Amino acid sequence: MTIMLTWSAAMGFSGSFMPEAEAANQYLWVSAEDAGGNNFYGGQVLEIVVTDPAINRLDEAYGMPDVTIDGKKVIMAQGVDGSWYAYIADGSKATSIDSNYAEE
Repeated sequence: MTIMLTWSAAMGFSGSFMPEAEAANQYLWVSAEDAGGNNFYGGQVLEIVVTDPAINRLDEAYGMPDVTIDGKKVIMAQGVDGSWYAYIADGSKATSIDSNYAEE
């Protein structure tokens, strides 16, 4: 599985997926890599950053970059630096870890 960059986005993931942390574009940065197969595991939160000079101005309306994982689109938010950001995790793993901490 490869994280791909195109030009618009939306989000939805199944509870179990193991995406590769492999950027498919020079403007795409992914926060996780492992030497044993380019996967991320467990409750890890993955940061995706798109730093494309063609869509980084804050005073222009470009629309989100299109980032997909396993064919599913990821919603991106533009930061004050002009880059676009998204944070994803495996839903079932995050819920499992969350259950270890009591709400107060």
